[in-house]
Amino acid sequence: SIKLMASILAISMIVSGLAFVSGGSDSPEPVVESVSSGISKIYGTAPGPYEPHSVSRTSLAEDFTEWDCGPCATHNPAWTAAMEAVGYDTIAPAYVHVSWPYGADDPFYNNDPSDVDARVNFYGILGVPDAFLDGGDIATGQTQAAYETAFNAAAAIPSPVIIDTTGSYIDPVSRKGSVQAHIEASDAVSSTDLKVFFYIWENNVQLARADVGPNPEYSNGETVFDWAVWEIEPNGQGEPIWDASGASPGDWVEMSIPFDLGALWIRGEMGCSVFVQDTTTREVYQAQVELFTNDPPQVSLDTPTSAAEQILSGTIPITWTATDSLDPQASLDISIDYSLDGGFSWVNIMSGTDNNVAPYSYDWDTVAGAIPDGIGYLIRVRATDSETAFMDAISAEAFSIDNTLDEEWFFQVEMSGSNEDLDMKPVELTEQSIPSPDISDAGEYLIGTWETTQTFTNKNIIGDWDFNIYGKAPNYLQPLEAYLYAKVFTSSNTGTPLDVTVLDDLNVGAYLYSQLFSWTDTLSGVISSGDSIVIEVWLSAVGGPYPAYHGETTNSGFDSGSAPWAFSNWDSSASMIGSSAGNYMASGGNPDGYIDIRLSPPTTGPSSLGIASGYWEQSFTTGFVPYEAELNFDWSAIAIDMNNLDYTYLYVFIDDFSGDPDVLNRVWRGKIDNTFAWESVGPIDLSDYVVADTTYYLKIGFRTATYKGWSTEILGLDNVLLTWDNPNPLFYMEYDFGTTPSSVEPTLGDGGGPVLTPYDIPMPVGAGVGDWVFVSFPYVMSGPIETVLDDSDITSGIGTQWDIAKWYDASDANDPWKTYNKNNPAGLNDLTTINQNMGIWLHLTATDGTLSTGTLGAYSSAPVNVDLYAGWNLVGFPTENNEFANAALLGTGATWIATWQLAAPYVTDTTDLSNTPMIEGEAYWVYVGSDTTWIVDPL
Repeated sequence: SIKLMASILAISMIVSGLAFVSGGSDSPEPVVESVSSGISKIYGTAPGPYEPHSVSRTSLAEDFTEWDCGPCATHNPAWTAAMEAVGYDTIAPAYVHVSWPYGADDPFYNNDPSDVDARVNFYGILGVPDAFLDGGDIATGQTQAAYETAFNAAAAIPSPVIIDTTGSYIDPVSRKGSVQAHIEASDAVSSTDLKVFFYIWENNVQLARADVGPNPEYSNGETVFDWAVWEIEPNGQGEPIWDASGASPGDWVEMSIPFDLGALWIRGEMGCSVFVQDTTTREVYQAQVELFTNDPPQVSLDTPTSAAEQILSGTIPITWTATDSLDPQASLDISIDYSLDGGFSWVNIMSGTDNNVAPYSYDWDTVAGAIPDGIGYLIRVRATDSETAFMDAISAEAFSIDNTLDEEWFFQVEMSGSNEDLDMKPVELTEQSIPSPDISDAGEYLIGTWETTQTFTNKNIIGDWDFNIYGKAPNYLQPLEAYLYAKVFTSSNTGTPLDVTVLDDLNVGAYLYSQLFSWTDTLSGVISSGDSIVIEVWLSAVGGPYPAYHGETTNSGFDSGSAPWAFSNWDSSASMIGSSAGNYMASGGNPDGYIDIRLSPPTTGPSSLGIASGYWEQSFTTGFVPYEAELNFDWSAIAIDMNNLDYTYLYVFIDDFSGDPDVLNRVWRGKIDNTFAWESVGPIDLSDYVVADTTYYLKIGFRTATYKGWSTEILGLDNVLLTWDNPNPLFYMEYDFGTTPSSVEPTLGDGGGPVLTPYDIPMPVGAGVGDWVFVSFPYVMSGPIETVLDDSDITSGIGTQWDIAKWYDASDANDPWKTYNKNNPAGLNDLTTINQNMGIWLHLTATDGTLSTGTLGAYSSAPVNVDLYAGWNLVGFPTENNEFANAALLGTGATWIATWQLAAPYVTDTTDLSNTPMIEGEAYWVYVGSDTTWIVDPL
């Protein structure tokens, strides 16, 4: 599997797109802050006396534009020329491309649309071009000289903040890059709303577009785009620095932003404008331009290898190679760090000058270094040249360190057998969770089963066991009350637990988001030698019932008509042109009937932009407060005018009124750029829109806009179904992930159970091919019948073979006979699992006198409980303590016993229990007058 941080190559750290380097070298004690998003921050303060002072400012010039925008092409030359004239020491440039006014085909916008939208919303931009200088709006359409004056004036204002950028680089092979920034308060900073942003841009861009051809002149007249922003990090929202108290002189924070170079981006033209902005006042305190000019060293990590699932211990060899185009190899500085949390933070192992000397290796003694056991380790080798440019090589796969065996086991997603693994494998890159069954009422709910990958000899469980389970119960509408606990088994007896833990004291229903549930219990029990340990995680629900509710819109398939759907023209204002109609079509749908929306042009084309649109509507009343809602539908573009591709969309709205849709309540939009047959859309999550016990209106609208004459456009809709639910609550156990590594800390002692072996079931004297025989086994073991009764003789290849097995289940009055027939198709057998308490009828197809079990087991050292039900019971004899039936069945009230005989009907019964022996390996019919428990003595 792909493990935690496996995708990190040649960057310092990736955490949700933002990382903070473990530097802060001018501070002896940097402070690491972890926040709920998983982003780490490393702060520090410059040591010694610090003289407060202001510094010169580099200003930020932002221009919001679009590659089809005519007015932008008029404004941009003067703005660009002014920035080129004053240079990067004065101005950090950025052209941010938006999706309007003429459509979302701008490639710069489409590379990072949500982040651009966040920035547009931050400034409240309503049209382009729109320019900002240090966060303040500045008039467009001015002369170059006017802009130069404004740029120089802004840069002359002193700043209390320093930004230094270092280590930026784009690897030519992986096309991954990163920009590091050191931000320091040179004077007191009172603002509490400062954030840092990274504009990653490309200069002098020429892109071919399909409707124009190579080396185009774009529709707005431009031929090249300057400082075009490809990405706005992090997430277009910025990352807060410092807290509510602001910053004192000397306070600093260091961070790094990684990114992937797009396939068409030209490396030599790439750069980044880094800036710190007050998100309340919009003032930009400081900016800095970083260019990708100095090629840093090339470094690779050879060991630990990139193999997945490594569990290492003791001394771990670290080997690398590093070269540089600027400096001699032996002059490079090498530092080695490790991370125990998958790259969120780093700890130095070794550093110094001139470490890049053969054999380029370091032996990391994890025992002497007291390195704690863990499952998210990475190694980072950093090579730095004389100009402080550096490159990192980081483990391609996380690995585990396990120096103390059986100290802690982690719940894994991997499976070595029928259960998921319980061991020290590294954690996964992606979140892992397993839901409980639907919790409908009070009761016990099995969440999952895990098994150790190791087996144990001469061991028992004794002492405190600590359970650490991450999880959540996100349905806040169902007030669940439930508590976690665990059962511990050995692999040879998964029917009876060695021990069961106490309940955790935290109610899982109180936690909508990830929570660590920890509890401790003193456990005991003997582990049969050769067994592994099986752990089941359970949930005990109280209270209840917890009912589920469901609702859905009607007539989704349009099989016989369109009601209760209703069609209306959409937007009857002066901008409306042509006509719209909605029709019910009895055939041609997906399948059967469907509805369409037909937009027809006027008799003559409009001279200005006009709109044609229509929509179908259905009202629905939820009847309860929904927890989740989703929409699915099929659509088909039956006829589309190819001249209108930029302006033709299907829209979905959820309103609380009938009539024309409110554009603010749009929940989905699909662009239509060609005809296509029936396609499915969904599920579309509407859980944030359908949220109350009230009446809503689902509206599906089709709209086109055009400047010229056009042909009729037709869109079909079928299987339009909106569902809303408040389901039974669930508990999600989270595990095998960097931030949710659920685990158990066991306590094991010496002194285990007996060695496990197969059991040889003797065949009755005279029994041969075609006969039915009674069999059982006294060893404590259970499993699939074909596994337990698998006598594959390695020497002869024959052994004892059978084709049909039967057992009489006296607890099932309606269908007591259970059968397993090897010739039956899968799913038709109802006798699948057997254990030592059962007597089995077996039809022989071959025999060598003994049937050796394919499962290992041993005699029980404790009494075995066998449930007997009023009437006849087909049972085994799970002990080696052979004795007459009257003694063996003492206390059960048994009055009859039936044993095997050679001739048909293969059974004979008697009331003479005192002269009927009961022997291990054989099976018996036992008759009792009432339900009881037969306690079979051990050895």
